[in-house]
Amino acid sequence: DRNSSDSGSADLQEAEFEKALAILRTGDFAMAASAFKAVAVSRPSEKRYRLHMHYAQGRMHQSSGKVDEARAEYNLWPVCPKRAKRRAV
Repeated sequence: DRNSSDSGSADLQEAEFEKALAILRTGDFAMAASAFKAVAVSRPSEKRYRLHMHYAQGRMHQSSGKVDEARAEYNLWPVCPKRAKRRAV
């Protein structure tokens, strides 16, 4: 059944996303960026996966002193409601 396989795939992606969040919390930004990228590529329409991927990549650059690269990653974030409010002000 296609719906159960779609549901299983979504559950697997969500589990991988949670693992990436756990890695991010440890401060291993390179590993987290890689994990988020894998999840984002598997489901490109999911904005929060892309947002976290760019955030982790930005933190990775920032932690190694590459401020311009970090800024570029942060500017790639998809617009989210909180960010849109800040931009409007």
